[in-house]
Amino acid sequence: MNGKVKLIAVILAFIMLTGCASPFEYPAELPVSTTVPPGAPSEGEAVDEFKTELFFVSEDGRLLSPETRAVPRYEGQSRAAAALLELEKGPVSPSLTGSVPKGLSVERVELSLDSANVYYSGRFPAHIKDWLVLRAAVAAVVFAAEGINSVNVFFDSMEPGYAGRALGALSPIEGALDVYLDNLRQEYEVLTESTEASSYESRMATLYFSDTTGRMLLGNNRPLYYDRRADSVTIIQDLLRELITGPKTGGLEPVLPAELTLAEEPKIEYVYPPESGAFDDEGTYVIDLNFIAPSSDFDERLAYGAIVLTLTGYLPQVKSVRISFTDEDGTVKKTVPGGGFSRDGFSDLVGHPVTIAFPDPDGSALYRVSRAVAQKSVYDAGARLDELFKGPADPGVLYPVFSIDDVKDVYIAGDTAVIDWKEGFSGKLTELVKAEGSLPKERREQLFIFSVINTVTEIPGLSKVLMLENGRTPITEGRIYLGNPLLRNPMLYIED
Repeated sequence: MNGKVKLIAVILAFIMLTGCASPFEYPAELPVSTTVPPGAPSEGEAVDEFKTELFFVSEDGRLLSPETRAVPRYEGQSRAAAALLELEKGPVSPSLTGSVPKGLSVERVELSLDSANVYYSGRFPAHIKDWLVLRAAVAAVVFAAEGINSVNVFFDSMEPGYAGRALGALSPIEGALDVYLDNLRQEYEVLTESTEASSYESRMATLYFSDTTGRMLLGNNRPLYYDRRADSVTIIQDLLRELITGPKTGGLEPVLPAELTLAEEPKIEYVYPPESGAFDDEGTYVIDLNFIAPSSDFDERLAYGAIVLTLTGYLPQVKSVRISFTDEDGTVKKTVPGGGFSRDGFSDLVGHPVTIAFPDPDGSALYRVSRAVAQKSVYDAGARLDELFKGPADPGVLYPVFSIDDVKDVYIAGDTAVIDWKEGFSGKLTELVKAEGSLPKERREQLFIFSVINTVTEIPGLSKVLMLENGRTPITEGRIYLGNPLLRNPMLYIED
């Protein structure tokens, strides 16, 4: 879409939204606000509350039944984490029973592009059926709260599996719970007992690739096909091959060198006795991988993270992965001594994409640009502003005058984000408007303010932003009055 077409689209959008005849004509100023800005939540107080569906087991055990509830969300929490903590409290209705087995509690939740990783600790259920019910309930709750369509559910940071086989990432089940459980039981009985050749098993595997900046790892779901008689060694080789091949969707980059080759078959070590809380006194597994040392450089931590997160996320009861390299002279170099890498060691690399609103170079519209951030930043308004000011993006331009250091405080109160800029914000905004650059000067104030507002209100539950300057209403030279909270403006987005 060229600049002229985009500008016409923006004009039409403004006419519909405001009744103005031009995007450069502003509506009449609002009365000066006398309202007191919402205060920051006190320690231990919820930052917001949202309605969502929690899923429990019907009285006859046949269905997963939803129960709508207002769920408080606290600082640093995602909606999924808040909803799963609420799920542990059980149903309000006496006709429903809990879907979280006694002795289990959610430890953490990771959102990562195609999937969410949910970690439980405590005491593993005596009956595997209870674990399978929990997985189904978790998938439904996460989808209702976040819109993420699949989950991997871990116990003690391991995938329990079913009958010694992989379960794969789970999407919300369709139909009755009892039918799903019965079909799953029959399927795995056939898989375990069958020796038939040329019959394939298919599961959804979550593979990990880096975002385009090479900072974070993102979960990318892909169906994995293999002979149902395949052992764990074959499945490990298949997963590594998929990682080396790289992603099949845009916005992701491979992290393993294309030349990476195993020096020998993977080894799987059975560890017994198990650590406290393991699966019914069963042992766990450690995978040993020995590669031919690649000649090209690569980001070792990202690469090891992708391998460990992918393998431990798919193969049952794998506690850790040891990785070593064999040089040309036959020398074997271990990357870490002892028990190897576990999932928990790479949790800081598991990212999730958020949307940042950048202006396009000719200043006629805003573009949605995806940026991967760490888990702690997904619901953090300040972290999103930091990404906005870091620019530049493609498409998009940089706001060179501003940085996150210009923000004194930012917090969420209900459906409003409050941004308190440091003293001097108004002067910097004037400087931005008057500076040399490609953006039309008459549009710069509006583009900047709504880049900020639209970026922050991409956080679920937020609809408006109030801006302050050292606790007071900012004074601007433009026509946008900042004394009232401003709603997000989706009409400024122009799609390709």
